[in-house]
Amino acid sequence: MTPSEFETFLQEMEPDIRAADRDMREIEALDQKGVAAVGKLTSACPTPRPCLIHSRYQPPTDYQTLRPRIEALLEAHKQDIELAASLEKRTAALVKQYGTHVSHCEPTASIYL
Repeated sequence: MTPSEFETFLQEMEPDIRAADRDMREIEALDQKGVAAVGKLTSACPTPRPCLIHSRYQPPTDYQTLRPRIEALLEAHKQDIELAASLEKRTAALVKQYGTHVSHCEPTASIYL
């Protein structure tokens, strides 16, 4: 490879090199914490195999304590959807009314003067 080809190659590989460096730093941090050994990440990770993405994941101690919050969020979401649907209907009616009104209006000579 010529030096210019090599430089172009490195520029194209820069995002991958940076990502690999970031991954290596995460692995080093896990090694320092002592959790990178085989089998130690699976207890902290919701996926069946160890992964770096969820290495800081802490499963909730009791999901039942979160149930009222999720039910309240689902109800609020349902109300938001209903409100959005009604607003869309009102907006469509206004646009239709405006379109009907504009199409029936006759242009006057004063507009063009």
